[in-house]
Amino acid sequence: MSKIAILGNLEMGLLLFRREIIEGLVREGHQVYAVSPEDGYTAQLEELGCKVCHVNLSRHGMNPLSELKLMMAYVKLFKKLKPDMVFSFSIKPNLYGGMACRLLKIPCVPNITGLGVALQNDTTVRKVLLAGYKVALKKSPVVFFQNSANLNFFREKGIVKDNFILLPGSGVNLQRNCFEEYPEDDGVTSFLFLGRIMRDKGVREYIEASKLIKEKYPHTRFIMVGELEKDYAEEFERLDAQSFVELYEKTDDPHSFITRADAVVVPSYHEGMSNVSLEAAAAGRPIISSRIHGCMEVVDDGVNGFSFTVKDEKALAQVMEKFIELPHSAKEQMGKEGRKKVEREFDRQRVVDEYIKIAR
Repeated sequence: MSKIAILGNLEMGLLLFRREIIEGLVREGHQVYAVSPEDGYTAQLEELGCKVCHVNLSRHGMNPLSELKLMMAYVKLFKKLKPDMVFSFSIKPNLYGGMACRLLKIPCVPNITGLGVALQNDTTVRKVLLAGYKVALKKSPVVFFQNSANLNFFREKGIVKDNFILLPGSGVNLQRNCFEEYPEDDGVTSFLFLGRIMRDKGVREYIEASKLIKEKYPHTRFIMVGELEKDYAEEFERLDAQSFVELYEKTDDPHSFITRADAVVVPSYHEGMSNVSLEAAAAGRPIISSRIHGCMEVVDDGVNGFSFTVKDEKALAQVMEKFIELPHSAKEQMGKEGRKKVEREFDRQRVVDEYIKIAR
C-alpha cells in the first residue's frame, strides 16, 4: 500500500473534479491524503475514504513571502506524511508542491489545468513562473496536460520533453452528470453562465452581450451562478449586472441549473479544459463558448453549440441571436450531439485509469 497526497487549491475542486481519482486510489488499497485550504468540504472528502490536511494558500497574488511560506508548509507536511507519490492540480500546488517534492526527492505528478493569466503576458512574473516550473517539474516522472496548446507551450519553453500524457481534461462523470431531456419550448430562451465571477471568465462580455440581446429579444433570461471574487467586486458593480442578469451564489448542485437552461455560455479567456462545458454537454445542453483551447475541444461549432471570438461581446451577442433563432428541434438536437461527443471522448474513467496506472 502506498501513501499518496493529492494537492489542490480548494477542497471543493478536489471533491467535484478529483472525486473519482480519490475513490479509485482508495479502492486500490492506497492511503490517500487530500491537501488544500479548508473551505467547508472536509467531511465530504473524508467520506470518500481519504484523510484531509489543510494548508494556507491564496489563489491570487504572488507575494514572495507568502509563496515561500506555502512551499515550506508543503515541505513540513510531506516530512510528516512521508508520501510515496504526490499528485498535484492547479498552478500553486503544481509549483510549490512540486518544488517541495523535488527538495525531498518525492515523485510528483502535476496536472496542468491551465496556464493562468500570468503566463499569457510577457511580464517579469511570467519569467519567474517559467523558471519556477522548470525547477518544480524537472524530476517529474510524468506531467499531465488537459489540452494540446498548453502542452506545446511547455515543450517550446523546454519545461517538458517526452515525459507527458495528454488527458481529455478532467473528463466528466457520465453517470453523475446524466443526460436530461431538453426543456419544453415556453417562448423564453434561457442562457446560463456557471463559474467563478471574475474577469478572466468573460463576465464582462456575458453581461454586455445580455444587454444587447435584451433590447431585441425581451423574452430571454440570463442567469449567473457562481461566487464573486473579492478583487472583482468593484468592477462587477460598475457593470450593473443585476439590471439584466439573475444572479445566484455558488451552488452544490450545478446540474440542476444546467438542466433548466436552453444553452450554457462559457466566455472564458483561457482554460485547461472547461469542466462547465463538459458537464453541460453531458446533460444534453448546447454550449456557446469562446474560440479558445480548452473550449474548442468540447464544442464542434454548429453541431453541439457555437463558438465566438474571445473577449468580443458583440460576437457573443451574434451567436446568441443565432441560437435564439434556431428551431426548438435544432436546439434539442445540439444537446443530443453534445452528449454523444462526451461519451466518445471525455469519459472521466479514462483519466482515473491513468492515475491508477501511475500509482501502481
